[in-house]
Amino acid sequence: MRFVFAGALLLLLAVPAMARPRDEVMINLYRCAAQASTRVWLDCYYGAAQPQRAALGLTPAPPAQVALAANPPAPGVPQDLAVRDAVIVAASRCGSVAAERPWLDCYYAAANPARSLLGLAPVAVPAPVALPPAIGWNATLNPSCGPGARFHEPWKATNIPPRQAAGNAVPR
Repeated sequence: MRFVFAGALLLLLAVPAMARPRDEVMINLYRCAAQASTRVWLDCYYGAAQPQRAALGLTPAPPAQVALAANPPAPGVPQDLAVRDAVIVAASRCGSVAAERPWLDCYYAAANPARSLLGLAPVAVPAPVALPPAIGWNATLNPSCGPGARFHEPWKATNIPPRQAAGNAVPR
């Protein structure tokens, strides 16, 4: 009986993992690495984003771009490897973005080095949404103003002992 239970448990654990659309995008991106021309590589880069675009319900990428990511490239020596590496590193840093649409915006903005090399206009870089406007974590725990402030009344309305209000700040 113990072996039947263990076998059933192993079958439950053997369910294949489902990749998120952004994971499929990154897999497709690595397939683009062998494209010789930087312009064709950039089209492949945009075609690689099709799984994420479909998951978000956006218009599909042009079929020619999607085909570049799905089919092996023509033989040739890749150009501008340093720029491509910079784009891929920037795209991999987008993994820290939790929401799906901002992740796609970050992915597109990561291609700006390749776009500038080709003379194309840059994509707007999304602003970080996770960072607080104040410096330091303590400022967000105890803000000095606003709805989270610790004191909402004027300084005269604070209830402090008279001994401290008279200038003797050291309590006994």
